[in-house]
Amino acid sequence: MKIKSVTLHPFAGIQKQKFEFTGGLNILCRPNESGKTTLYNAIRCGLLQTTSLTAKQLTDVMGNYFPVTGGDTIRVDIELLNDDDKTITIYKTWKKGNRAGEARLILEDGTEITDEHEVQEKIEELLPVSPATLRTVFLARQSGLHTTIADMEEENQTREELGNVLRKNLMETGGVSVERFSELLDERYDEYFKNWDTDQQYPNNNRGIQNPYTKAHRGSILDAYYEMEQLRLDLERAVTFEEEMDALNASLEKLYGQFHEKNSEFEKLKPLKDGIQRRSLVEDQLKAENIKKENLLDVSKKWPVLEYRIENADPEIEKKKGKLRELHDERERSRNAAKAGELKRRIGKLEELLTKVEDARERLNSKQKVEPADIKTLRELESDIRKCKAQIEAAKLTVRISSGSKRTVRYSQAGKEEREIQVGSGDTIDETAEGGFTLISDDLEVEVFSGEGDLEKTVENLAQKEKERKQKLEESHLTGIGEAEKKAEEYRDAENKLKAAEYNYTSASGDDTIDGLRRQLEAYGTVTGVRPEDDITDEIVKVKTELHTLESDIQDAKDRVAGWIEKYGTNDKVILALSKVSGEIERIGNELENLPRLPEGFNTSGEFVRHVESLDTAIRTLERNISDKKIEVTQKQNDAPELSSEELRSMYKDAQDTFGHVKKEAETFSRVYGKSTAVIEQLDQNTYHGLDAAFMKWLMKMIPDRFSAIELDRDIPVQFKTNDDKVLPMELLSHGTKDAVAVAWRFALSEHFLGDNRGFIILDDPLVDLDPERQKYAADVVREFSENTQVIVLTCHPAHEDMMEGGG
Repeated sequence: MKIKSVTLHPFAGIQKQKFEFTGGLNILCRPNESGKTTLYNAIRCGLLQTTSLTAKQLTDVMGNYFPVTGGDTIRVDIELLNDDDKTITIYKTWKKGNRAGEARLILEDGTEITDEHEVQEKIEELLPVSPATLRTVFLARQSGLHTTIADMEEENQTREELGNVLRKNLMETGGVSVERFSELLDERYDEYFKNWDTDQQYPNNNRGIQNPYTKAHRGSILDAYYEMEQLRLDLERAVTFEEEMDALNASLEKLYGQFHEKNSEFEKLKPLKDGIQRRSLVEDQLKAENIKKENLLDVSKKWPVLEYRIENADPEIEKKKGKLRELHDERERSRNAAKAGELKRRIGKLEELLTKVEDARERLNSKQKVEPADIKTLRELESDIRKCKAQIEAAKLTVRISSGSKRTVRYSQAGKEEREIQVGSGDTIDETAEGGFTLISDDLEVEVFSGEGDLEKTVENLAQKEKERKQKLEESHLTGIGEAEKKAEEYRDAENKLKAAEYNYTSASGDDTIDGLRRQLEAYGTVTGVRPEDDITDEIVKVKTELHTLESDIQDAKDRVAGWIEKYGTNDKVILALSKVSGEIERIGNELENLPRLPEGFNTSGEFVRHVESLDTAIRTLERNISDKKIEVTQKQNDAPELSSEELRSMYKDAQDTFGHVKKEAETFSRVYGKSTAVIEQLDQNTYHGLDAAFMKWLMKMIPDRFSAIELDRDIPVQFKTNDDKVLPMELLSHGTKDAVAVAWRFALSEHFLGDNRGFIILDDPLVDLDPERQKYAADVVREFSENTQVIVLTCHPAHEDMMEGGG
């Protein structure tokens, strides 16, 4: 089977174009984004993709191939040539919507097939290999070249198909036929174990009796298991049915019992119902007449009392009003007394504050006022004196006084008081002076100063400053700077206290004066002996309440008397009506004596009547329930299982025995199957030798002098031995080498799959990742392979096209 032509109208980015192919090498060289990938996808979809898709499937699978301009239809036509060079044409159309696509197949004899499923089945029959193998080996994209081997590891169908092809060839050429024997073993094993999980001892995929496999997908174990499980379910249903029937019959029997019980009581009480109902009516009349009598008695008693109350109400009301006037006057006097008391307290407070002001003023006047300027002057003098003394103390002198005879000398240090020193005959006295000293003996005065004259000036300055300080202190009547600061602080404190006292007085008095407040107090006069205003107010409220209650009671009495006059006329007529009501009560009592009395257990006639009526209602309800329950029993009986639980229990036991027997028989066969399979595997060891030879043939042509041998894991190359005896696993090969390996592997697989049949293979840029030298070798291999098989190469490299066409 070869591809003659492919027509796209439209598909993906191509509106309408036909691609024609020859039987050998076909190279489609175009720039990127110019239709190579679109052609590849069109061939794959035309051969393998169905057209009857749901809207979601269409979007997921074919959505990228619809025109970007918004069209809703894509089409692919493929012409195939069979081994006799007869044309077979495939027409496929995909439309947006739910299963709107169409498929058509024209066979070589002109026969046309339009059923979508039949079309796809026929296409897959015409293909030289299964769809899975076609995708994995014959239609790999450039991006999938180096993953061909990995894809085969995942695609079990392709591996199984390859094994069958190789094994068939081996057995035929060796003259040994175990294929049919192996098939019979598999069939027999499948007859026992189909869809039975031997590890779980349960159906595969947990498909128990509630979700069973169809008969065609069961082995004998699963059949026996389902039969056993079905009988178990039937037994459970039968037991449940019998239990439910027993419950229904018991329920029906209970309803009959309730019906007889209530009907018996109803028949007994029903004859009394009319008399008891009349008694209930008469009893209500008696109650009404008794109430009327009580009301008339109440009116006859209260009428004269209320009339007397109305006639004597005015003096009492006037007395309450007079009391209110007295209380209002008393409250006014209490308020004036409160105001006078408040004025007294305020005057006393202001007098107290005024006294504090006067005391503060006297204290201020008693303090000596020391001005800040005087403090400042004294501080400056003190500072100058300390500086002078520091300079003098910094220059110490030692004077040694020696005398040949006893004498007295006067000695003074710079800036200090003079003192006398007694010096004995032959004595020596040492004195230490700061800055300078003066020694006076008889008519001799010696002054000594440290330095060259500045210290003398300092000493003079010190004396002058001390003189000024002394004079300042005497003028201010102070003993020192400490006293000055203390007196200044005391004066400030007294001054601040005076200001605070004056502020407190001003804040408290506001615009008022003590004399003005005293005049206001005199205006209230003497107010004594009054109660607190709250007590008076409470009494006012109390008297007002009493007055209101009295007035309301009188008005209510007037209203009630007026109503009685309107209703009865006079009190005498009330007495007459009372007499009539008493006569009616006596008559009703006589009637009650002749009516049936309530049965024991009932307090009122109404209670009795309601009970009889409830019995009647309950009896009718029970009749309906009995009828419904009978229908339910009849319907339940219609659903009765054909077999009783006892019969099904026996059948279930037989099914359990059968299931055990089938399992035991299957397990025996399983051991035989295992032994036979092991023997077949020994025969199958050489199945893949031809495959590795074909693979090495093509690989050596693409990569000469690189590898000496390969190791297969059955049908998958796993290791490569180099000429220098290094062993490389597949994953350590370079990207370019993997592509070369993939091409050689696909050629080897293609030879085994196709055999003597014609076929095609599509290569997408097979040279792109190879170095220049290997590109030449690979180009020669592609050209050689195309001599027996149709090769369609998709590339965007003109140089590759030239190499594969033999141009160097």
